[in-house]
Amino acid sequence: MPVPASLEQTSVWTVQRHGWGIGPRPMSFGEWDVVEYHKNKRPTERRRAVGVAPVTYSQTEGTAAYSFVLAPNGRDAWECYCEHRRDHEDIGIGSVESSMEVALTYDESLDCELQRVGDEDVWKLHVVGSLAIGGEGYTGTLTDGSRKVALQASHGLAKFRNVPGPPTGYIFERDGVKVASTELLTPGFVRIGEDAGEDRDAIATAAAALLMQPQAF
Repeated sequence: MPVPASLEQTSVWTVQRHGWGIGPRPMSFGEWDVVEYHKNKRPTERRRAVGVAPVTYSQTEGTAAYSFVLAPNGRDAWECYCEHRRDHEDIGIGSVESSMEVALTYDESLDCELQRVGDEDVWKLHVVGSLAIGGEGYTGTLTDGSRKVALQASHGLAKFRNVPGPPTGYIFERDGVKVASTELLTPGFVRIGEDAGEDRDAIATAAAALLMQPQAF
């Protein structure tokens, strides 16, 4: 994904994946290690359909939940719990054996609670939108109630700034300054600038949550 000008001189960390939820350290980048990863709620879907062929309407709802601990070098660890939801509506055309589905809506959301171990303050990450081709941007916020970081989805790829489909990464912005970015394309990259200040561990935890969210139910 294209790198914001404010982060071009920032160190870039390659995401190291050590198995998906397997072993004591499933993922790391820079000075942070993801440990104690758990699938708290395995991906599930609930589907209901109405109507009679050749035209039917269906709604599918899916949820998944996961948690992990982010351990920075020499600093207190952060705990994170996330729930990923998916809701889409479709119109089915044709017989049951050979029906074609046309998507009406396709919405997703990610809600996480982040907390430094031993600290009472809770940060909340809320991201909502659509990961489908042609869907609305997958944007959100990271806030502890008093401080706020905006999250923007990036659909850029190399020299192309708007590629159809799911985000290729995310940009964290505070008070008009882009302070961090996360690229999802394998292997994944993370940049956290000096402007992140004392919020760098909170932003790193949010970046890990985005990198580990389920890509498919």
